[in-house]
Amino acid sequence: TREGNQKETSSCKRRVHDVLAAIRLLKERGAKSIHLIGNGQGAVVAALAATLAPEVTQVTLYHCLLYTSDAA
Repeated sequence: TREGNQKETSSCKRRVHDVLAAIRLLKERGAKSIHLIGNGQGAVVAALAATLAPEVTQVTLYHCLLYTSDAA
């Protein structure tokens, strides 16, 4: 349903926001490079966060969902 998709999108946005906050913290503490690793739905979050954070130097994705219907 449309409402279900909105909740899923909102949840994903929150997760990406959390990853970006962690990246900022690591950078503040002196991290020179950041490697994100995601599995399943976390792979989607890692990929999205990496596109928004130039500090991310490497991304590893396992079992990444290719379609939103895969999340059901």
